[in-house]
Formats: sequence, C-alpha cells, structure tokens
Amino acid sequence: GRAIGMVLSFCFLTSLGVVQVSRLWVSYGRTQVSSLRCRPVVGLRQTVAMGLHGQGGLVTSISVEELFQRLGDERWRSEVQLIDVREPWEFSVGRIEGFRNLPLSRWEEWEEELSQGTQPVVALCQHGIRSMRVCNYLAEVHGLPCINVQGGVADYHAKVDSSVGIYE
Repeated sequence: GRAIGMVLSFCFLTSLGVVQVSRLWVSYGRTQVSSLRCRPVVGLRQTVAMGLHGQGGLVTSISVEELFQRLGDERWRSEVQLIDVREPWEFSVGRIEGFRNLPLSRWEEWEEELSQGTQPVVALCQHGIRSMRVCNYLAEVHGLPCINVQGGVADYHAKVDSSVGIYE
C-alpha cells in the first residue's frame, strides 16, 4: 500500500549564522528524521549536517559553583581549554583567572585554531547565552566536546566571587 503521512521541513538561522534544514517524515505511528547538508552563510565556511541539538552529548553545562571548584584542580585546568567569548571591553571590566579572551565578534580569527585542539572547551560569557552558541557550533561542526558555564560571569560575580567585575 501507499504510505500516508507528511513531510515537514525546517529552515532556521542558528546563533552563529548557519542555515540548517531538517526533514521530518511523520506517518501513522512512525517518525523518521533526516538531516540535509546546509550551506554556510555570513562568512562561515563549514556546512552543518546535524540538527541544532544533534551534538550527541558533546555539549554539557556546569554551574559557576562547580566551575570554581574545578578551577582549583590543576589537573582539570590542564585538560581543558578555557575561553571567554565576550568582547574585549567586557573582558576588561571583569574576568575569571585562567580564561583566554576569544571574542565571538572575531570568530573567524580563532575558530580554526580552537577547533584543531583535542581538549574539551570550557566556554564562558556574561550570562551563558553566547557561550552556549559557541559550544553548540563547536560540537556540531568540529565534534569538539564543550562545557558551557551556566549564568556566566554575572552568576560567578553573584554566587562565587563579587570581586570579579561586571557591567550593568
């Protein structure tokens, strides 16, 4: 017999400017999801063949309290790449020791270098939104494990160390 159902296609722009297209086939009790190659836009060279949350567990999150504990462990610090994706002016207002400033606005200058590494990335920003975008992208495109710091520098200031400067 003939299969009865529908095909739903989704096009959207991710936080880093990559158009993604997914196809969802829904028929009586069966669902099949497929992804298509997508074209890069706005200067991104890679193509993405996965859905937004298709990282396969490569992206995780930690609280600022857990980050504080882990930063005290030299072994852990040596096993990860600590990056702060805020703009230089934000970084100058307040920073967490050990984090390297790699501004999201200069993504194309440092993406390749970072993606060549094998160590997991720990990404930080002001509130955890930009850093999650970076984590999703690194996991999807480069298969790089990434840990997002929930709440970012603002939460770190409020819950861990008020001497870390923040802006309003």
